[in-house]
Amino acid sequence: MEIFRRLGLAEKVRNAGLPADYPHDISYRTSFTGPELTRIHIPCRRDRFTVADGPDCNWPTPEPPHRINQIFLEPILFEHAAAQPRIPHCQPDSVEDVVVGDTGARANLRDLATGDVRAVSCRYLIGCDGARSIVRKAIGAELSGDAVVQRVQSTYIRAPD
Repeated sequence: MEIFRRLGLAEKVRNAGLPADYPHDISYRTSFTGPELTRIHIPCRRDRFTVADGPDCNWPTPEPPHRINQIFLEPILFEHAAAQPRIPHCQPDSVEDVVVGDTGARANLRDLATGDVRAVSCRYLIGCDGARSIVRKAIGAELSGDAVVQRVQSTYIRAPD
């Protein structure tokens, strides 16, 4: 959130997604509908700046933590990136393959809307394309720590009735 604050996006990120009074609790269960084993109470965004007794309350920086699903965060980030004159906007593409050279890299990108493939050359390439990242593997970046992060699941269910 501190990075979003520096970019001028903290308030927009914090106000996106779930309703302001929706709890951010974490529930541990034996299965999706199984009995609840325990719950970590995390304040909703409406109460984030006033509740002081939660597990990540009393945060030592101006921007306390915020939980936001990728489906709500990505549009904000893409809009911000598209407004930057030096950032070409390549969404929605998928990386087909990458060749890394001594002074840069070349990647083939597939446009997910049309299926067209185009090549891009770049001086720097960052692997932000998920747990099975083609880019990360091509640049030799290894996942350190617990591999369980590659299997994290978030579930978003819309059930108006």
